Amino acid sequence: MTERSVASWNVMIVGLGNNGHGTEAVELFYLMEREGVLMDDLTLLGVLTACTHAGLVDKGLSIFDRMMIDCRIAPKVEHYGCVVDLLSRAGRLHEARDIIEAMPMKPTSTLWGSFLAACRNHRSVDLAELSVKRLAELGADDSGVYILMSNIYADEGMWDHVSRIRRFMRERGMKKASGRSVIEVDGGVYEFVNGDSSHPLKLTVLHITPN
Repeated sequence: MTERSVASWNVMIVGLGNNGHGTEAVELFYLMEREGVLMDDLTLLGVLTACTHAGLVDKGLSIFDRMMIDCRIAPKVEHYGCVVDLLSRAGRLHEARDIIEAMPMKPTSTLWGSFLAACRNHRSVDLAELSVKRLAELGADDSGVYILMSNIYADEGMWDHVSRIRRFMRERGMKKASGRSVIEVDGGVYEFVNGDSSHPLKLTVLHITPN
């Protein structure tokens, strides 16, 4: 290209990162720095996401630490989310928790929810309980949160805690959400709920066979 805008660089970084070429995405980011290309917050989000997908923990942390100093870009909640995901996937849950609690903005329920899922993957009961507590404080402790916490207890054989969670859900009238699928066809969005045959298009969909 005779002229390359920041959007051109961003698209390449995101494309490489999403297709399993995290190292190349980071190298492109470093090339932007060497050529003095003015970056934006999407550039940093793209390269941090690439680091997360490729497991490049040290590179991702280094880039995040330099955001404000070298790139002069203030991290947004999305950037913090990438770093939390980066650390969580690597099993560095305590560091991820410290990042969440040190954020200058209020952590979102999505952030705590993804952290809770990481706690199950790495079998951390204490941090999972902290996540549930924070989600409750945000008013985002729905049935899915307690079902996941119950599964975490079950994984560790903590059956008394499983019973306590189930009793708590019954007392609050919580029920497990039904499985749902959502598809878009010709601009219309259609939702199908497991066990529900009332949707007028359900039978049509069930009779579709692959070519």
